[in-house]
Amino acid sequence: MRIPIQNLYYLLCYAWQVPIPRATANMGIVDTHQPLDLLLHLLLGATTALLKNGLAQTYTEQTHTTANICGKLHPLETAILQHQNRPQAHCTFDVLQQNTLPNRVLKTTIGQLLKLPQLPKQALKKLLLLQQRLQHIEPINLTQALFEQLETYRYTNQRYYLVINICRLLYHNLLPNEAGKGYVFHDFRFDEQQMGRLFEAFVRNFYRQNLPNFSVFSEHLYWQTSNTNTATKQLLPRMKTDISLLSSSQKIIIETKFYSQTLQTHYQNQQIAKFQSSNLYQLFTYIKQSAQKQPQITHSGILLYPTVKLSLNEHFVTDGHLIRIVTLNLDQNWQLIHQHLLNMVQ
Repeated sequence: MRIPIQNLYYLLCYAWQVPIPRATANMGIVDTHQPLDLLLHLLLGATTALLKNGLAQTYTEQTHTTANICGKLHPLETAILQHQNRPQAHCTFDVLQQNTLPNRVLKTTIGQLLKLPQLPKQALKKLLLLQQRLQHIEPINLTQALFEQLETYRYTNQRYYLVINICRLLYHNLLPNEAGKGYVFHDFRFDEQQMGRLFEAFVRNFYRQNLPNFSVFSEHLYWQTSNTNTATKQLLPRMKTDISLLSSSQKIIIETKFYSQTLQTHYQNQQIAKFQSSNLYQLFTYIKQSAQKQPQITHSGILLYPTVKLSLNEHFVTDGHLIRIVTLNLDQNWQLIHQHLLNMVQ
């Protein structure tokens, strides 16, 4: 499937909860067909803005021998210094510095980007300049656990929200080359798992911003069972919706799927295509369990796929619940995408 770079930009903005008007005004949209160029453009703009407004700082505890007493004095070590006729004190004190975890991740990511072959000259020049301005920051070994640790920081320092998300995406897609001396960029648009997470976050945050009459969230559903012991309940699989839209009168459960094949075929007859059975079973189970818990409101569901080869807008009613199977064409004008998503739930 083809996703124009401008639409990819909007997907990322919604998924990362970056206001599109502000982001567009501040950074612009790159006229290119390459996602790496887009990420470079966004990272360069966001990092320049951080440096302009001042990098985040934090206090770190350091222990040194100093000419003047400051912070916490260590009497024993200081007495030894005095006995050696050295007019100094051994103290522990706090130092304000910019060697914070987000700054170190940013510095390391820029270093990895500089190891990419055939970088655009303008981007290379800007990256080298940023690396020089961050030379006092220590690099760090990037890991998935490190980015999970940064989750809390994103919410306490909104200025770094965009930068951390870009660095995370680059971390997953800058792969060591065969020689082991540089990196190659993996186009994540062809990675079903990464695009599946991005697609889900985009749709959820789109509805959060554009459906004021609905509460929009992802929720854990619990099996509505009877006469079931604790041991059996613990063996039941967990249920978590991608998106739940809740109003005073209805709940719409949306499951997003990002597949290269929207329909499935049987291995014995490739000519007959049908809906993905596992997706339908999953959605219907979610609807039934939620409806048992909240019988006072109507429940319906939507399976949402990106358009691949054919467009779908099908529906049926089963056991009193409306179920729709819909595709969203990401290779069209953004205003049409916007209106399609709104029409889908109205």
